Amino acid sequence: MSDEYKPESVVLSDNSANMPTSTPTLSGTTATLTGAESVSATQPGMENFNLVTGADGQTYAVMNQGPFEWNKFFIGLGIPVLFVLAAWGLMMIAESSDPWDYVSRTTELNSNPGTEYTGAISLDGLYTEEIEGCWLPESSSVDFYISCYEDWENEGHIIIERNGNGNGWVEVGSVSTNGTVNYDDGTDHGESFTIEFDFRDSASEDTYNILWGLSTILCWLGPLSGIGLAIYGFASGTKAMGIGSLSSIVVLPAIFVVGCFAMLFTGGF
Repeated sequence: MSDEYKPESVVLSDNSANMPTSTPTLSGTTATLTGAESVSATQPGMENFNLVTGADGQTYAVMNQGPFEWNKFFIGLGIPVLFVLAAWGLMMIAESSDPWDYVSRTTELNSNPGTEYTGAISLDGLYTEEIEGCWLPESSSVDFYISCYEDWENEGHIIIERNGNGNGWVEVGSVSTNGTVNYDDGTDHGESFTIEFDFRDSASEDTYNILWGLSTILCWLGPLSGIGLAIYGFASGTKAMGIGSLSSIVVLPAIFVVGCFAMLFTGGF
């Protein structure tokens, strides 16, 4: 390449030192950062809480317990106690009754030809398996020993036996399911004589068993209801009911001891 066509070098001049410089300026007010919103006892939903400052300087909301609720205390105390008192009441009623009461049936046996005697008793509401015994009342014109028991081989019948004067007990008669009495011991006892039969009163025995069964259930409901009410009271925040229920668990043994002495003095045991 010819020198006449060679480009000249370009020289860049550094004038940056002569250029003016500017510093940015911040203007306005400084923003203030705030923390969480302060809690006030007058805010909705805070009526049942008190604001308490802890040792760490933090504010805590503590539930306001309010005055002691005596009505709920007595509910927790009273329900278990009432169960046990009702149980003791039923026990005393049961013990004051006579579960082994007897129903008597008396019949006059009239002479038939020979030494056979017949009569009848009413078995209305009675069962032959409830027979307790039979005998000759003091007013009877004859004097000897007899006994009665259920006929195991002939259901619904009663066997009558007589002491055989040294020969043991001998079967001498029976009572059929319709109440007909037949008697023949081979001896002539005159025109007639009287026999009295005694049966267990199953109705009074059933009542006795029902009363005792109910009293047993109520005895269990007493402490169990106390435990249940205590759990419910404390779990639901009803502290008074929980305290009352726990108090009943302490009171129940005292009621038991007093009830035992009461039944002893009244002849219940």
